[in-house]
Amino acid sequence: MTTNLLRNEMNTTALTSSNNQDKILNVGVDNSNSTAMQRAMSPPDFAAIIEARALISLANSVYPDILGRPATSKEMTAFVNTITANHESVYSALHKVVYTQEAYNRIAQMDKAMLGYDVNNDTISAQQEKLCQVTRSTGWASSGHTGNTTVTYTPQYTMSDIRNDFAFGPSVREAVVNMLTNMGVNPSEQDITWSQDRFAEGRSYQSVLSEHAHGYHGDYAAKQLMSSILGRAATDGDSGWLNAMKDGLGNGMTYQQLLSKEAHGILGDYAVKELLQKIDGRSATDSDTAWLNMVKDQLAGGKSYQQILSENT
Repeated sequence: MTTNLLRNEMNTTALTSSNNQDKILNVGVDNSNSTAMQRAMSPPDFAAIIEARALISLANSVYPDILGRPATSKEMTAFVNTITANHESVYSALHKVVYTQEAYNRIAQMDKAMLGYDVNNDTISAQQEKLCQVTRSTGWASSGHTGNTTVTYTPQYTMSDIRNDFAFGPSVREAVVNMLTNMGVNPSEQDITWSQDRFAEGRSYQSVLSEHAHGYHGDYAAKQLMSSILGRAATDGDSGWLNAMKDGLGNGMTYQQLLSKEAHGILGDYAVKELLQKIDGRSATDSDTAWLNMVKDQLAGGKSYQQILSENT
């Protein structure tokens, strides 16, 4: 009977008969013939009907928001029964939804997407507690010469609110600072706020990192790195190298890791042989291998081409 009732409500079937009203009012009570006859002779409890409808509306809002899907018929019945039949609080009914493993996993996944790593249980528990808070309000809906009392349950926090609070919290701020610092950038407040806004919109850590790496900051870092190793400004002919460096930053490499990679790669090999030519006036030979490797290490450590040239001439 309860399942049929809730299915009728979820399908917005009009409750015009005393039989359907009776089904809402007597969720979880004795359904014997004598009891049913007594109920049929009793006037409908419209306050209970209004309350039940408000609870169904709340469930229809909460389940998609927190779990990303609608409530099943069984879940809807259990949600309403928690309050109408078991006489528990609305907080208790929400608690049974929010503290499921399904909800926990969805919140944890949202947080991890912003930070790039798993958050601790205390952080998720605090977010779950917020999602259990709800406000009950009453009003009056007039229709012609008549009217009805209305009841509305409004969650105080939605998943969007939780995401926004977390995006502008200390953990994500620290993650943004580290992200940009690792890219060789001294982040400004504008850089940090811009990144937090993207997280609040639902973007992931990887998405924001990639946008920084292929934007202004990544372009500056790649050109600075090339200039440090080669001793000259980047040109249009270097676009392939620069794009590869940006890809490296976008894939999570730090500026220092990228510098070391390039210093010990083709760019570094070209740079140290050119340095030897300028310093000694000759081409490198096998006997210069130790010196060449030493200079590559210096480039990888942050010493620039021009510094090495100045120290050796």
